[in-house]
Amino acid sequence: LPVDSDARLLQIQKFIIKLCKEHRYDLSLISNTDHTALNFDNPYDRMLEVKGAKTVPIATTGHEKLRYTVMLACIADRMKLPPYIVFKRKIMPKMFPKTVYVRVHPKGWIDEALMLDWLQTVGAKRPGGLMRKWSVIVLDAFHCHRMPSIKKMLQHDKTDLAIIPGGMTKMLQPLDVIVNMPMKDALCRKWNTWVLEGEHTFTADGRMRTLTLQDIADVWLQLDPTIIRKGFLKCSISNAMDGSKDDALWTDDARDPSNDELGKDDNDLYYLDEN
Repeated sequence: LPVDSDARLLQIQKFIIKLCKEHRYDLSLISNTDHTALNFDNPYDRMLEVKGAKTVPIATTGHEKLRYTVMLACIADRMKLPPYIVFKRKIMPKMFPKTVYVRVHPKGWIDEALMLDWLQTVGAKRPGGLMRKWSVIVLDAFHCHRMPSIKKMLQHDKTDLAIIPGGMTKMLQPLDVIVNMPMKDALCRKWNTWVLEGEHTFTADGRMRTLTLQDIADVWLQLDPTIIRKGFLKCSISNAMDGSKDDALWTDDARDPSNDELGKDDNDLYYLDEN
């Protein structure tokens, strides 16, 4: 953590209290999004082999070093928005399922143009997005999240921008804290089951094709939504401000979705971009 993390947390608390008093965000109006790199092949990182073996064979499709970017977004009321997938290529794939958004980029990552596109396509479909209800979105300190064009569009959509300070996403970003890892673990299990038991197709040169985009969408759709609710609580983003849910962070009650609005105390943590 940064050496001044305590001071930053105090700043976060003061600023989020101010916004909560002004807009009284409902859980359906509090969102978090993050982009993460995924591999086309997802073999387990531990294998069983006879002691002393010089090599350990691993079944893959030959794409274990190829990666793509997935932008995931979730809402504090446990809702999941469609995955936004970016491939490192110049030509769009011919076919992909309607349950995901697919884009291409020469370097395979999210830039300013793609972030604006995400706000217009996926972000606009969040609850209250079309009606432009006051909402807040939590983003990390990636440079394209702080560009003037992004701030301008968010202001137009009546969305407050919450920028998490560098080095503190492991404390303040629900997707990093509790959502991304179960998603990647589930995708890894699905991939390994498919390699061992699934039906495989092959390219013209004999290489096995990897999982489809629909499989990725299915893993995200099947992810237990209660962990999303727990993630926002654990990051102190959606806690009842009267403190009634603070102890639930360390009990099974943290999975209880009954806390459906922000309360009136000074316990929520946010770092919001005042500019």
